[in-house]
Amino acid sequence: MFLGLGFGFGTGVYAFGDLLDTGLSIGTLSQGERLAANRAAGLAFEGRVADAFDLTRNIGPGRLAVQGIETAGSAVPDFATGILGKAKYSNYVSLTRQIKILIEAASKTDMKELFLFTREDTRISSNVWPWAAKYRVALYKIPWV
Repeated sequence: MFLGLGFGFGTGVYAFGDLLDTGLSIGTLSQGERLAANRAAGLAFEGRVADAFDLTRNIGPGRLAVQGIETAGSAVPDFATGILGKAKYSNYVSLTRQIKILIEAASKTDMKELFLFTREDTRISSNVWPWAAKYRVALYKIPWV
């Protein structure tokens, strides 16, 4: 479902169905275990988004990295065939350098916008709206965790 224009985000995933099934809580995990669990949850979410929207993941050798001009640097979108997109499995989305680069780069392609996929319960920071007003972003909030 399309919900709006514009944004970015941070990390911090602490909702794992698999973790709950084991009887463990976030408090019992080391920082390294939390990072690994966050990465696994993010990759699984990216895969579900790719399957649901029939998107090709931008992974492996030869993957596309986009360059920012106004925001110096580069970033790697999760999807770069047909659309420029990023899947973020996080509690909170704020304007980060990575997201600025992706938004700017998307605006300079034929697609003209970045497709951002988040969890349904993800909160979007108010700091993303001024940047989003300058460039286009399509937000899709995904109902599955």
